[in-house]
Amino acid sequence: MISPPITLHRLQTCHFCERVVRRHNELDHGMAGIADPRPAVSLIDSDGSINHAWVAGAWPKFPDYKAIEAAIEEL
Repeated sequence: MISPPITLHRLQTCHFCERVVRRHNELDHGMAGIADPRPAVSLIDSDGSINHAWVAGAWPKFPDYKAIEAAIEEL
């Protein structure tokens, strides 16, 4: 699941969420515990073997879609 940047704002402005999060000490330290999502792609064949995998080094990097299409054609 990829969360949009607005999610943190919504979490901080939701009173119920704020109480729960503060109780678990997630927002009390600035950006501590906050991480950007990293997109990833895995192509798994019918045997369950991973034939292609890609993970972004940082947000908002996206995969080479042509390379993924080529890997799909090779399955």
